[in-house]
Amino acid sequence: MLSNICAALEVEPVQSSAPIKHNLPFHLQALAPASPRRAMEEAVTLARVLRGLIRKSQPPQEHPDVLTRPMDARADVRAFLSERSKVLHMSGLPHDTTQSELESWFTQFGGRPIAFWTLRTPEQHKPTGTGFAVFSSHEEAAESLCMNGRALNEKAIEVSPSSSRVLDRAQDILTPFPPSKNRPRPGDWTCPSCGFSNFQRRTACFRCSFPAVGAGPS
Repeated sequence: MLSNICAALEVEPVQSSAPIKHNLPFHLQALAPASPRRAMEEAVTLARVLRGLIRKSQPPQEHPDVLTRPMDARADVRAFLSERSKVLHMSGLPHDTTQSELESWFTQFGGRPIAFWTLRTPEQHKPTGTGFAVFSSHEEAAESLCMNGRALNEKAIEVSPSSSRVLDRAQDILTPFPPSKNRPRPGDWTCPSCGFSNFQRRTACFRCSFPAVGAGPS
């Protein structure tokens, strides 16, 4: 999605124009998009993206593949299937998304992730709108790819294959989503060892494996 590329390159997209309704017949005005994107706006945004990409690719000798080698969009899918990955990537998330909202969103469509992660940024007031969902099995992760394009808080979310290797490389900047906008749900617990917020069904902390109180043998 163009908005995700703009966010990654720290580019401000050109805002869409006001609705074009005055030139439409009355019976078609209700069908006009609320915020149409003009061709010129699209062109200016893409020009900013290219400038941002070039700026982040300096010096050029350290980034020889930029604008020279096309991206293989199927590579992520092949890697996901071959390594039987349990990880999905999410983008386009509302900036105030919580762990509780994500769990409810997946659950209503049959998914049951065991953990969610987002990326810590230098400016905490500018969330990335991206994250990862981790499942207990490859099959569950694969089934939840059907979530791609579904709406969370009126925003269409892109759900795509990812890999545990991606999580490993990003581990220094991974951080949990906020547990909830409200008080925690009954049964959810905070790990006394590392402070991670865990769902009720977990018998040990997902982050550090510290056992839940009362989870040991009776």
